[in-house]
Amino acid sequence: MLVGSAYSDLHVNDVGLLAVLVQPGDWNVRKITRTLNAPFSTISSALDRLEKRKLIARRRRPGDRRVVYIELTPAGIKLAKKLRATQIETCRSMLVGLSPRDREQLIRLVAQVAQG
Repeated sequence: MLVGSAYSDLHVNDVGLLAVLVQPGDWNVRKITRTLNAPFSTISSALDRLEKRKLIARRRRPGDRRVVYIELTPAGIKLAKKLRATQIETCRSMLVGLSPRDREQLIRLVAQVAQG
């Protein structure tokens, strides 16, 4: 299913990390670990993989060199957007067999679960 897709050579943690980093904000490892509720080692490994592929860059700011900020590169932004579009299309194709009423009910229930 994933062969030839935007996901084909990504680790599952990389996909989640790209989804977070495409959101606006000043991302550093601490903020990412809190957002994803993941261990530092998991995030660090994912960042290393993404950096090797030139999908992220680690930067220090002149005013505060203690914190390393993580930014998507243009290639990273492009891939993150492609992944999001693929996710949306996959969801649409999974829901196509449901009636409009059933789709609404499923969405309501998933939203309820997601809220807590």
